[in-house]
Amino acid sequence: MDDCSTWLDRLDFLTPGRFLEACEELLSFERQGLIQVVKATHPLESVRPGEPFPDDIMCWTVKCVATGKSFELFADTYHGRCEWRLVK
Repeated sequence: MDDCSTWLDRLDFLTPGRFLEACEELLSFERQGLIQVVKATHPLESVRPGEPFPDDIMCWTVKCVATGKSFELFADTYHGRCEWRLVK
């Protein structure tokens, strides 16, 4: 992945497992220096498969280093809602 141009097309959250995969993917991108976490309610490392979610409400704002675009990942685990959006 060189930039975030396909992110909006790729991320869907039809299952909790897909949300966990997205968190793992973002953590990998962060470790590779492809994104920067600008704001977060919890560290990405705190969301792990097989463990309880760290909170009912979680939110991360990340910035693509290549393009400067910012994205927000929001999850309400109590109500089972998650969204990924481009932040303007």
